[in-house]
Order: sequence, then structure tokens, then C-alpha cells
Amino acid sequence: MARIVECRVCGSEVSQDARACPRCGMPPPRSAWSTAAWVLGIVAAVAIGTLFGPTVYHRWQEARRAPTAPSAVQQPPPHEAPDLPPVEVSSDRLQADYAANEIAADQRYRGRPLRVTGAVRAIRYMSNSPYMELWTTNEFASVDAWFDPAWTNDLARINAGDHVAVRCVGAGMVMMRPQLRRCWPEAK
Repeated sequence: MARIVECRVCGSEVSQDARACPRCGMPPPRSAWSTAAWVLGIVAAVAIGTLFGPTVYHRWQEARRAPTAPSAVQQPPPHEAPDLPPVEVSSDRLQADYAANEIAADQRYRGRPLRVTGAVRAIRYMSNSPYMELWTTNEFASVDAWFDPAWTNDLARINAGDHVAVRCVGAGMVMMRPQLRRCWPEAK
């Protein structure tokens, strides 16, 4: 049941649940619990941001870090050791492996150099980073290959439906879509 409080302006009795005093229109005073709840919410948001913010920012920075390569130069980025041969896989096989067992697929592909082949579904931008969607037999789950913006001119020459080979590093799966980072297209 609502408490009756005295209006701070005119002194008449007002229910604490009322939006305003019926006599003068002034809102009733809020309880200490209401103020405490707001303060506690703000403190919790700051604490969560402090705890998880650096991790999210670090992952975002790591995803944005990519080799810069001039257009039409087909040299591997510096992150890939020349003595590690890439794992050859089709976009369809990559998606099927992740759908079957994400942990096993991560052990096989995550953080490793890959050469992925497949048909281009679309080429798009997100947050100023170009990425290519590769078709799979699952129409709802494509493979996303992320490129450094330096590759934009090369990507502009590729069309949906073209068969391509891209060199990348496996980056796990997000929302049922295998992710490839630090990619570059191989010459046709």
C-alpha cells in the first residue's frame, strides 16, 4: 500500500505513488530506496565496464590489427610463419566441421593459417572493415573472411558467385558463422 507523504511545496497530503500533488502539481518526494537503486545500478555498470571493458577492447583491437599490403601485391602478411603450410579447406567443409563439433573445429583451425576456397556470397563492410561471405550448403550460415582495408581495391574486382581462394587465420565461430581474420585474396 502506498504511503501518504506531505507535499514539499504546499503541505497537502499526497500518495507517494502519485505523479504529482493534486493541489500544486509538484512531484512527491522519492523514497531513499528509489535513489539507492539508481546509485547501485550506476555503480554496477561502472564495475562491469571496469572488469570486462579491457578484455572487450583488447579483442576488438586484435581483430582490427591486420597486415597492410598494397593492392595487387601477393605476399603473405608478416604474422604467418613461412614454414607453416596452410590448412587447405573449403568454405563448406569449414562450416560443416564447426556445426558438427565447435571444440574439435577450433583445435583444428583456430589460430592456424588457412587456405579457404569457395564461392563468394557477398562482399560487405562493417565498421570500415571489408569482409567476404563465402557460400556453404547451409543457406543461413556463411563463412566470414575479414580483410584489412588495404585490400579494398582487390575486393572490388571480385563479384558474387566468383570462386575464390583466400589465405587467412582461423578465428573461431560467431553466431553459427566461422570467422577468418587477417585475410588476403590469392591471385586468380
